[in-house]
Amino acid sequence: MIDDNPDVYGRHAYRHKLEAFCCAMEDFDEIVFLDWDTKPNKELPVDFWENINKKDIFQSSLWRYVHPKLKHRKSRAENKCCPSGGLVYMREKWIPKRLLELHATAPNKWSEEPSFAFFTDELMDGWKGLREYWKRFEPDCYSARKTPYRFVEDLNKDEDKVCFTNKGKPWGF
Repeated sequence: MIDDNPDVYGRHAYRHKLEAFCCAMEDFDEIVFLDWDTKPNKELPVDFWENINKKDIFQSSLWRYVHPKLKHRKSRAENKCCPSGGLVYMREKWIPKRLLELHATAPNKWSEEPSFAFFTDELMDGWKGLREYWKRFEPDCYSARKTPYRFVEDLNKDEDKVCFTNKGKPWGF
């Protein structure tokens, strides 16, 4: 645990993930975080790190929630698409501190995920849609049940690269 007090964040409990990212990036140059409901479905391919490095410095699978998790994008549909905490990848030491800054200003502090959305939108200079997110931030190694890509015919994952899946029942569905 990062703090001796298990309730250090009170009702902002998911902030602990952001603090864990800060601690992890002190010791490592890149990390992959797996949430409790993310399960391995096969061994990592030998080129796992090479493949994950082909995309942007931060990756998190985009989920489509039933209710909007965000408020800063133009439409309700866009605000339902939010990067999830199921699998998070980063390879720059400054990223966790930026996520904490964004979390501090986010209107929805009970979840760490809006800070991911603010961060990826910042890297894109504003939300650019599903295709741009897919190209830059969607990890090839992870498959989520509630993906917004399931109705986009040409945006499908190569099953040979998928080594983690979401098996839990996340809130909001």
